[in-house]
Amino acid sequence: MLLTGGRVGPPSNKSFSDGDEVLGLYGKSAEMAVSPLHGNLYTQTYRGRMFHGYATNANQQQAALPVYSTTAPPFILYNPRSSAVNCILVHYVAGWVSGTNVEGNIMLGVITNAPAAIATGSAITAFTNGTVLNGNLGGGMKSKVRFGSATIVAATQFLPLGLSNMVLDTAKSTSVNFFYNFEGSVIVPPGVAVFSCASVASVALYNQRLSWYEFPI
Repeated sequence: MLLTGGRVGPPSNKSFSDGDEVLGLYGKSAEMAVSPLHGNLYTQTYRGRMFHGYATNANQQQAALPVYSTTAPPFILYNPRSSAVNCILVHYVAGWVSGTNVEGNIMLGVITNAPAAIATGSAITAFTNGTVLNGNLGGGMKSKVRFGSATIVAATQFLPLGLSNMVLDTAKSTSVNFFYNFEGSVIVPPGVAVFSCASVASVALYNQRLSWYEFPI
């Protein structure tokens, strides 16, 4: 029989170093304390594996959501075949900026035959790198995947995100929150790319953010 032990007391206020030996924490009734002290992605973020791709440059800032048949997505995440990491999607966020929507829904376009290198005749023929920020602000490692805008062969696979972009314009006062939590349900392995798109064409502009963490295969 495996026995575990520890101490009864309050949570520690010390940040331990790797390799330290510590005791498990127990409550006043000898119950093991398992409630997280941090968010469930704290360790990935602390270790520098969390990344955020977001709209900041002229090509991506306040971009319209392209229709699903687009060949020029302005907001795309591409995991090259040589990256040696899986890209685990965490969050997608979009904020309406201006312009009138056409009613539809936001989806994730999927390219499963992304090339090892960008080239004419491949599924991705051109790529412009965008801004990627490590979640451990000012630290962490450099992302091994690519994020930005691209020229592609139109995708045929799509994941609806359950986000409906209704008819919004400057006359509307209702707050809209476009947020999708993947909860680790989508992995973008090497040789796959995903991009945001809509079921119908619209001229409304959005600021967007896609968050993911990278883990060795």
